[in-house]
Amino acid sequence: MMKAIITLILFGATFADNCNPYTQIKPGVITYEVDDGGCFFCGKFPQSQFPLEGDDLAHHCKQMCDADPTCISFAVARSPVLHAVEYHWGSTANCCLDRTVAPAELWVDGHDVDPKKEPNECQMEAMCWTRFERNKVNCDITEEPSGLCEVVWKGREFTEDEIHDKIDFVTNGCPFGGDKEFEQMMQEAYHQCKAEVDEELGNFNEFEGGQ
Repeated sequence: MMKAIITLILFGATFADNCNPYTQIKPGVITYEVDDGGCFFCGKFPQSQFPLEGDDLAHHCKQMCDADPTCISFAVARSPVLHAVEYHWGSTANCCLDRTVAPAELWVDGHDVDPKKEPNECQMEAMCWTRFERNKVNCDITEEPSGLCEVVWKGREFTEDEIHDKIDFVTNGCPFGGDKEFEQMMQEAYHQCKAEVDEELGNFNEFEGGQ
């Protein structure tokens, strides 16, 4: 089995044999609250508390999606958001898988913020994630999981009622209950992630001649 060599560039993923099994979505644009393939924490070594980042994180998270025949996309988190997630949920993850197509109402664009308002919590968190969509192509370049990504939340199916509840939650601006400490953590994470994303997008546009 050929070893996949992943080189991440904005809006695409290039592999060693020019076969593109995944397409990267613009950083900061994700589906929210529907990680039905489960979520994982990918560390620098087995049982490590130090997260993988960047290309390494995407590479190892991709292996988890490759190993799940029902996986249609995966998303990876930037490290600034992890402490806020852990604070709120008691655990944190930096790699999540989707198995089903999410309703349009559950797509969140962290860039689509009213300049007169602060982004809501969903938009703040979305800015810290990058999503990769699996293309419908036959690419025999899958790898077995490395063991660096440990399950945090198992995959599961969501009922129609649960999906409707999630849509209401996102539509209402993601009201997390007014926890000021959590809000502060999310704001700090958002600004750190936004600075990283803006720099990446700027470099991409400069490389592409501003196109």
